[in-house]
Amino acid sequence: MAETHKKPEMRGIMTYMRDKTHIVIWALVFSFVGFIIFSWGMDILGVSAPTNQSILAEVNGTEISYQDFTIRMGNQINLIRQQLGTSPDVQYIRLLQDQVFNDMVNEILIGDAIVEMGLFATNEEIIQEVRMRPRSEFLNRPELRNEDGSFDVGKYNIFLSQLSTNDYILLEADARIQIPQRKLQVLLTSTIRITEEEIKQAYLHQEQHVEVEYILAESNLFADATINIADREIEDYYQTNQENYFEEETRQLRYIIFYLNPTSSDSAAIDLQIDEALLKANKQEDFTDLAQEYSGADGDLGMFGKGTMMAEVENAVFSDGTEEGDILGPIDSPLGKHIIKIEKLVKSNGSIDSVHAIHILFTYTYSAATEDMVETTARDFEFRAKDEGYDKVASELGFTILQTIPFRKFGFIPGFGVIPEVEDFAFESEYDINFPPVSDVIETPLGYVVFQLSNVVEERTKSLDDANVRFDIRQILIEQQQIQMAQNLMARLKTEIDSGTLFEDAAENEGIEVVAPASFKIHDYISEVGSDIIFSAAAFALDPGNVSTPVTANNGVYLIKLITKEPFDEESYNESKITISNDLLLQKRSSAFSLWLLNLREMADIEDYRDRFFIR
Repeated sequence: MAETHKKPEMRGIMTYMRDKTHIVIWALVFSFVGFIIFSWGMDILGVSAPTNQSILAEVNGTEISYQDFTIRMGNQINLIRQQLGTSPDVQYIRLLQDQVFNDMVNEILIGDAIVEMGLFATNEEIIQEVRMRPRSEFLNRPELRNEDGSFDVGKYNIFLSQLSTNDYILLEADARIQIPQRKLQVLLTSTIRITEEEIKQAYLHQEQHVEVEYILAESNLFADATINIADREIEDYYQTNQENYFEEETRQLRYIIFYLNPTSSDSAAIDLQIDEALLKANKQEDFTDLAQEYSGADGDLGMFGKGTMMAEVENAVFSDGTEEGDILGPIDSPLGKHIIKIEKLVKSNGSIDSVHAIHILFTYTYSAATEDMVETTARDFEFRAKDEGYDKVASELGFTILQTIPFRKFGFIPGFGVIPEVEDFAFESEYDINFPPVSDVIETPLGYVVFQLSNVVEERTKSLDDANVRFDIRQILIEQQQIQMAQNLMARLKTEIDSGTLFEDAAENEGIEVVAPASFKIHDYISEVGSDIIFSAAAFALDPGNVSTPVTANNGVYLIKLITKEPFDEESYNESKITISNDLLLQKRSSAFSLWLLNLREMADIEDYRDRFFIR
């Protein structure tokens, strides 16, 4: 009886995996390069060279087609939509395009390297991989675990024996990808070693505390000192540091935003959809189909415990009285409104331990009709502004004109972030003070926007005749002299201390406070000092009772007295040694792979044709 109950559940695992393959595989592909650096276990997919398609790029002669790129972009956007319950905005999509493109380039380079090295998987290796290295989808399934939560190899082998031929081929294909990847890891990292000294230093950085006292001579301690700066000194400093006074070209934009906000009728239409979907769900219509119909995704939240979902969702599904098959909602959350179906409950001691649920997410967003109306309004304004004048039309229509602060090329556009179309308009338009250029309508994360180029400041090196430049240099030179005075003071106090004067007395004689911060580790933030590795390193280099030489750090010049240094704990070190060694090894492997991949890219012949397809 138990077997007949388990069998369909096991089949359900593979059905779930197969249904999710387009999501799982693409998720692995997109995160491959970053994740491999940290785990050496991520999948890598080979890339074929399609024919009769528009070519987006070529990597050492291997083509990346526009079609393949757009498919991957679509799958990645769908994945984000399923994870977040909402679509990425325009700005995020532009960043995603670069990420997907770079991932595709890296896949080709890594795949070629694997082929060149002959790192193939044998049939025996594939069988061993499937049998001995279950995918994470299986490791996390409660159906394949014992009562104590451990993975049950016996249940897993039964599961494998029940797979269809196509399902088993899917697992073999996955193994055929991962095995060469691990062989590549061995080749690239087999010579990497971690020394005992490296482990010990890492342990000390993580665990060792010190207590110190210090005295500080800040530059403003000498604010009342008479310091004369000659004009010749200012001129010499300027000639030596002219690059510090170079200013890149800046441009400034005025703009009007045509916001894409849902209207009351848009919200009312969403409310009607919620009522309609709830009615259908209560009539026992297929909930996954409803989720696909109303939210464009299957809505499967998987099996989850407390502390993994938004509070609003958890409060609903883990409430007393919840049963399998229940339809809950609508439930408000920061993402919108949810209708949730409880697929399965796992209980322990009478309370719900974990839940498998499906949800339909409704977000209050603008309709296509609203978007068309807003875009039409923006384009009408653009057309008239270019012909009649930006200010005149804005005034007639009652539109509010906003303005950015000046910004440089290849940087963030204040209020908008990185938007290539806006930057191109700003820096490629010719400025006419009598009739400043007006942009086409540009879609941004805030809505549709029409910009006007309002000011241009050409690149220049500020002259020494600029009063601010001369003043700034004078202040720099004064501060340099004040620091020198602080160093001289601390050097004198150090001599006195070395001659027998107590640390506290030397400080008191100069009216300087002795400060005793809380104990700290070498990379800690230190109260009243801040994050200052110069200060920390000087403190850790001392023996208890010793006073440092003058230490010039962020806040001024210090004398540091080491009070206590936590002794090396051999027992604790031995307990932590393996973990620290593994962490250091992982870091070195990460660095080795990064450098190897960077070298591959530098040597590769990469032809990027994206400008033919996208405005970037």
